[in-house]
Order: sequence, then structure tokens, then C-alpha cells
Amino acid sequence: MGTLSVPHYLVIAEARTYRAAALLLEQHSASGRTELFWPAAMNAALAVELYLKAFLVEQTSLNIRPSKSARKAKHDLYLLFDAIPASWRASIEMANSQLDPPLQLDELLKLYADYFEKVRYSYEQGARRSIRSELFVLMDRMEDICIALAPTVVTPDS
Repeated sequence: MGTLSVPHYLVIAEARTYRAAALLLEQHSASGRTELFWPAAMNAALAVELYLKAFLVEQTSLNIRPSKSARKAKHDLYLLFDAIPASWRASIEMANSQLDPPLQLDELLKLYADYFEKVRYSYEQGARRSIRSELFVLMDRMEDICIALAPTVVTPDS
């Protein structure tokens, strides 16, 4: 059996699809389709969630799945970050500190912790009534961090 690479490339690849969707929707919303900013934000929050979950995977046979702590945190970005082992959180913070400008990841993840659940359905009671664009900055930063920390060689299971 091969070594499990973290952050896991399959989870990063999926995060990138939601990031691409978020950016396309954001671009259309800036062109006058303002109603598309809501689904853009939801996709951005989901992308951040997946970037975090790339550090929270476990191997079962030939499959990967979210770790127990990731499953417990569900969609909460702050709880997901907190569930990442301390050594990996330190690596994430170090990678962030080397990017310009360094972001306050802890604070941003607290701020956007519930975005996926609170932005999905704007008509529900308790839904977010406004969306902050820093979520897209956080999404891009998580992409950059995963690039910085991703292994250069991935050994698939044999």
C-alpha cells in the first residue's frame, strides 16, 4: 500500500472545480447578473471547505475518505481548520506567512465558518443577508497554500 499524501491531490482537484465555478459566477455577477454572487459565494465556501478537507483524509483500502474529525465538523470552516493536526496547521500558517500579504487565517475561518450553510438558501430564516468579498481572497489563499504544501510526487496505492 502506498503512502497517503496530504494535502491530498484528489480533494484539491475537487476544490479547484468549485473554485472555478465560484470565479465564473463572480465574473458574471460583476457583469450585471448580481443574483449570481450568492451561488458564487456558496461555491467559494465549498472550495475552502474542500481545501481544508485535503488535510483531513484517511485511507481505507484503495479509497480515501474524510477523517472522523472532518466528518464531525461537517461544513464548519473553523472546526475543520481546528481538526487539522497541529503539525499540519503549523505548515499551513508557515505557507500563509510566506505569501503576500499574510492573512489572518484563524480570524477569516471564524468569520466564514458557517457560510456554506448560511448562504445556500437566502430565503431561509437565519440566512446571511450580506456577503463579504474577502471569502474569495480566502479561497485563493487556500489554493496557494495547497500548491505550496502539495507533494511534488504522489505515489498511488499499489
